[in-house]
Amino acid sequence: MFLHFSRLVLVGYHRYYLSATDILFNALNKLKNPEGKAYTHIIFDCPPSLGLITLNALSLSRYYIVPTLLDSYSHWGLDKIVESVNRLKRCKASCEVELLGVLYSKVDTKSTIENNKWDNEFRKWEQEFDEWVAKNLRKGKESVIFKSRIKSADIIRKAEADNRPLIAYYPSESSLKNQKEEHQQEWEKLVTEMLERIENRK
Repeated sequence: MFLHFSRLVLVGYHRYYLSATDILFNALNKLKNPEGKAYTHIIFDCPPSLGLITLNALSLSRYYIVPTLLDSYSHWGLDKIVESVNRLKRCKASCEVELLGVLYSKVDTKSTIENNKWDNEFRKWEQEFDEWVAKNLRKGKESVIFKSRIKSADIIRKAEADNRPLIAYYPSESSLKNQKEEHQQEWEKLVTEMLERIENRK
């Protein structure tokens, strides 16, 4: 697995009407790993909005994941995101992207009561999508919500303050080193779960 860093300059591109082919398709055709081989899986980390960059990435993707906080605003917005993606699919026949799952992110492990409350609310949301689940998930056995969770951690904020992704941040404090290792393990579990879901959709 290799990480290609993004740049803040991309934020300004939402002002221009650039097709998915213009900004992504040609680049993906040329994208090779350091060994000169094509990638089997590519993940687009998009802005938390449905601007042109995100819509273009969705247009070229087979699956999408919705990271969400355990709070009321995120719960309210989940429907809006799914509806917007479905609208994109209706408008663009070539877009076949499907929801792979909902990921709880920046989970505060100290707020157990609040986490359980909003987990229950998201589970209710999931039940309302039973018809969608039966249609899009194999035999309806998978939960829309990932088992994996990404916890909130000081190591993330410190890496962001240093303008580095976690994988390129090397703390000197032992406590932060432990946090980094734990956080990387969380992401490894998520990637494993993602690949299992993709395999089950084939």
